[in-house]
Amino acid sequence: MRAAQRLIDGLAAVAGWVGCGALAALLLILLHEVVARYAFNAPSVWGSDLATLLTASVFLLGAADTLRTGGHVRIDVLSSRLRPRAAHLLQAAALALFVLPALLVVDIAAWQRTLRAVQRHEIDLGMAWQVPVWPTYGLIATGLGLLALQVAAEAARHGRAARRP
Repeated sequence: MRAAQRLIDGLAAVAGWVGCGALAALLLILLHEVVARYAFNAPSVWGSDLATLLTASVFLLGAADTLRTGGHVRIDVLSSRLRPRAAHLLQAAALALFVLPALLVVDIAAWQRTLRAVQRHEIDLGMAWQVPVWPTYGLIATGLGLLALQVAAEAARHGRAARRP
């Protein structure tokens, strides 16, 4: 079980680094777009579209790693008043019974949407360069799947901590 959690943590860390790379690319694209637009009066056709796609990637690829490192905002009004064992039990139950099933439902729908976009050869008509939409949908589904895996790992950690004396 712990080997699986280490694997999930590793996947989340890799996804976080990929998200960091996407953020660096996003910053370079935005810098290029600003310089092209205001210095040369020649904005690119693809700059704002690619920036939109990368923003979604950064957000979703970083979600699992943020959970792994404890970076998500928490409101612990209830759990802060509980003893540590009870707080861990509450956290494990909330993650396993509410968060994980909801994420799985959304992730399954995202993968179905991705497959449908591949089958139909969908392109985004709202973008000037009419890019296929399946890579974006696939990144969304991948990010959600990694977050679901990390939620399962965190639930297991809290469950183990709740069993400790």
